[in-house]
Amino acid sequence: MPEEKLPWSPPKWTQPFSSSRVQQGCEAVFEGLVSGCPHPTIKWTWRGKPLEEFTGKVGRGKSTKYDEETGKITLVIEDLGPGDEGQYECRADNPYGDSSCTILVGGAD
Repeated sequence: MPEEKLPWSPPKWTQPFSSSRVQQGCEAVFEGLVSGCPHPTIKWTWRGKPLEEFTGKVGRGKSTKYDEETGKITLVIEDLGPGDEGQYECRADNPYGDSSCTILVGGAD
């Protein structure tokens, strides 16, 4: 008997965020792809706190996008510079599980 494909699936990173070297003062763009059925909800944290909680100067210039249909997730850090370092974590959740992918933005080597 052929295996039946279940209509649901936990979140899975089909393309994790790739690390890239970005120059200070430039826009840093990180893209990844996640799948899951039903479409997962996405939550970002930075330095262990929800990204949206950062306000003022430290929170400015950081934006995220999520396209449920394609699974494309984007983090944009405008004018990358001192103060933007740290671990950015993207967590995808649905009723069947969760999965996280992290981006580590470091200071000058």
